[in-house]
Amino acid sequence: MSNKIIEHSGTIKEKDGNKLLISIIPESSCVSCSVKGSCSTASNEEKIVEIFDATSNYQIGEQVEVFYSQELGFQALFLGYIFPFLLLMFALIATFSLTNSEGLAGIISLVSLFPYYLLLYFFRSKLKKKFSFHLKQKNKIQDIDFFKQIKL
Repeated sequence: MSNKIIEHSGTIKEKDGNKLLISIIPESSCVSCSVKGSCSTASNEEKIVEIFDATSNYQIGEQVEVFYSQELGFQALFLGYIFPFLLLMFALIATFSLTNSEGLAGIISLVSLFPYYLLLYFFRSKLKKKFSFHLKQKNKIQDIDFFKQIKL
């Protein structure tokens, strides 16, 4: 799978130290995008994304390009939806096979999700760094290859 970059135009709404809040309003190009079904910015409402930028040489109201890797989007989808579903189904089938009790199998399969989401909660700061958006200034020519600059 090629590592595609998904970009959206945005405006800096708030700046607090090295944390930036960026407002993204999807454009008409989202209609023809191949990943619009899995993209949270594909609806017509304003989205606010939080970006931690070490340089913070941006100003409130500045137009920027927000980008992220399509591959990271699929990884987030897997961690948030697919793996918990597989865990739930495995626990349901295993418990039902051992006990022949549908009620007990249902309860245990639901309870099996608690440690998984607790683990995600404890690693939230690490996950927040991994699944983050990146910025580049709009209307500014840059010679930097962003594929090399960020660790995808």
